[in-house]
Amino acid sequence: MWKKYRNMACMGIVGAVLFAVGDWLIYLYPGLTLESDIQPLWAQMPAVRFVGSAWCGILGGVVMMFGAFSAYTAIRKELGKRAGMVSALGIAGAVMAAFAHFALGSLLPLTYKNALAEGASAEQAARMCMRWTSYITGR
Repeated sequence: MWKKYRNMACMGIVGAVLFAVGDWLIYLYPGLTLESDIQPLWAQMPAVRFVGSAWCGILGGVVMMFGAFSAYTAIRKELGKRAGMVSALGIAGAVMAAFAHFALGSLLPLTYKNALAEGASAEQAARMCMRWTSYITGR
């Protein structure tokens, strides 16, 4: 039984690595500025990096749920039902992280790049991206 959960924990690690690759595809490049959510260099990056990032984020989130479930099971068995219920928040966190990665991490660069390709100015493209952010985060 524990071998099954050990394997699920390893799958969770693979999911985390996929997530990291997804973030690297968007944010690992020379000229990164941390002052803004909108990176002007996105316009020069190939769209395949953003699409690949979205897939890595979605798949990574799904696979991370196996690791979260494994942790939940181990915690519940060793520490009891109440501690297990608290750790179940990790499963919800894996799902929400996958959604946020896709919705903000990959959608913003694609929106920015496509808006520029359709003739919008950099300022207009940035405002479009910030609307996505406000819709998704409620800010």
